[in-house]
Parts: sequence; C-alpha cells; structure tokens
Amino acid sequence: MGFVRAVLAALLVCTACGSSGAIASSGGGPGNAGPSCGALGTACCGDGSCVGSLTCAGGVCGCSRDADCPSGGTCTGGRCLVTLARDQSGPYPIAVDGASVYWANQGYMGPNTITKVAIGGGAPVTIASYPAPGATYGASGLAVTHADVWWAASAELMNAPLSGGAPTTLAPAGLFTPIAVDATSVYWAVGGPQGALMKMPLGGGPAVTLASEAHAPEIQGIAVDGTSVYWATCYGNYPTPPATIEKVPVGGGAPTTLETLSSAADACPFRMAIDATSIYWSDQQSIRKAPLSGGAPVTLVTGVHVIDLAVDGKAVYWADNHDATIDEVPLDGGAPTTLFEGDVPWAVAVDATSVYWTSPSGGTVTRLSPK
Repeated sequence: MGFVRAVLAALLVCTACGSSGAIASSGGGPGNAGPSCGALGTACCGDGSCVGSLTCAGGVCGCSRDADCPSGGTCTGGRCLVTLARDQSGPYPIAVDGASVYWANQGYMGPNTITKVAIGGGAPVTIASYPAPGATYGASGLAVTHADVWWAASAELMNAPLSGGAPTTLAPAGLFTPIAVDATSVYWAVGGPQGALMKMPLGGGPAVTLASEAHAPEIQGIAVDGTSVYWATCYGNYPTPPATIEKVPVGGGAPTTLETLSSAADACPFRMAIDATSIYWSDQQSIRKAPLSGGAPVTLVTGVHVIDLAVDGKAVYWADNHDATIDEVPLDGGAPTTLFEGDVPWAVAVDATSVYWTSPSGGTVTRLSPK
C-alpha cells in the first residue's frame, strides 16, 4: 500500500483516455503540464486500464505486488519487469512498434535471424534468416515500417515482410551502418574510401546519394523527420578532423553542419536520436543535446557509459553497459534516474508507455512498464 499512497499524493490525472486505447492527455513533451496517461503514477484511464503498461494498481498506473503484473512479471519500484524472450543469440539491435518488439540474433551458434515477440508476451517468431557466421557480419541498424523490417548485414541493406519470408538484398551498405525510415524512404550509409548517406524508396527503386563524406568516416547515427535527415560522423583518424553532427533535406541538397565536436577520441558521437525540436547524442562520457536548427549544445548528463539511447516526449533513456543499468534523464536536464539494474544491456527502445532492452546475459529481451 506504500506505493499506492505515494503516487496518490502526487497524482497527475490523465484528462481523457478512451477504451480504444487512444490518448488525449496533458502530454509529456516540452511545454506540457505532465506525463501521458500510462506513465508511472498517473491516473488509470476511463476504462480502468493503463494504456500499454498493462497494469493498474489502486487507481494509478503501476504495480504494488507481483500479482499486479501480467505474463509472470515482477513488480520492481512500482513498475512491471517482464522477460519477453530468453536464450536469444546476441540480441542486437532492437526496434518496437505498436504490436511487437523486433531484434536481430547475431547467430553465434547458427543462422542470423530477425525475430519478433508481441509486446504483451508470447512465443518469439522468426521473421527471416540470413547467412550464417563466416559469410556475414551480424545486423547493425534495424527499423520497422507498417509492412517490413529493414536491417543491414554483411555490407548489404536487406528487408523482409513483417509477416515473415525470405529476405531481399537491396543495395550495398556499410558494415555497421545505422538505418532510419520515414513514411516514404529508408536511409542508410555506405563506407569505403569515401562514405555516403543513402536513400531508397520503401517500395523499391534506385538508391540515391544524399551526402558524401571524405576520409571514410563511420556514420554512427541516422535519424529523419519530415524535412531533414540527420547523421553523426566519427572519422577514426584522430586528432583531425573533428566529429560532426550534420543534416541534409530529405529531397536532397546541400548538407549543413549543425555541430563540430571535439577532435578527441572520447568525443565521438556514438549514438543519436531526435525529437520534434532537438537532436541528442552520446559520446564516451556524456549525453548532449542541441536544437535541430543548430545552436549551442547542452550537456544533459556526464559520467555515463552509453551503448544505446532512445528518446520520447519526456526523457532520454540509455543502456549503460558498464554499470549494467537502464537509466533516464529529463529532456531539459536534471538528476538521472536508474530504472533498472542487473543486466548488461546492449540495445534500448521505448514506446508510449514502456522501455525495452536486450541483454547478451541469458540472451534476454525485457520490457519495463509503465515508464
């Protein structure tokens, strides 16, 4: 009952939640009054449920005991911890949509696969298999559209239907390229003596070069909104040239450098994400943000070891493979919070109400909800 009393004391009421699961609330982004319905401690929706979090205790989103958690989950800090999959082979990277969690198995003991499981739990399903170790590198970037899953492996861009089937090899790609998608196109990188940021229609068609990069850089992150594609470069031949954050119009044009970072090796932008107003990235020491239009960067947190990060309307989440934690920090900065400690995470993703991550320890895929 302690959890229930604590959250009731600071209750933030969801203004409207329908039985369909649609949310109309005070929101969670910058300039809004509070978190969306389904966040830990908010009022349960009008139908008596918490959207997406799958648990409601004492009238608020969250749990007070293990019995409040479905699928054999464990109540920890008012949140339900549910292991969605076990014994996967190096699960990395990860993506999530409204129905399922997706990841790549790296195939140390067998074929590489793209696999999914329902966010509510169930048996993992193999979407596609591709060549075994020795013939390929494991998957790097992973992205999901309404019809397909997209990934890069063995220096090739591939996709397969969400319903499952043989993968299609589409175009050359960098060995460890990230991938991003929007409503019409997929974006990725190629390497070589001169790297490039590439684009291709989701329905198929010729690959287009959006930007070229000299000095064979490693493109460590790619993100896209309705106007621009953003990417982070890390050249590897320190101390010059310095790492950069850049953008280019989705239809092509002249690239713009948003940030020129330190030339020190520990300033390499290792992971990157965007929201409606800002770009966020991690290096080997910190998580930083800057306006999408360019401007002075702000350090959100230091002393972290980020292997992956994700962003929603209220926080930046990251997987810390040194401290074996999943953490968050508010978008405007402040004290970080550890959401979970105990696994060595590899990849992290978020949706409206939950945090998901993978771990090589036990080959697990885990959900923590509500956020």
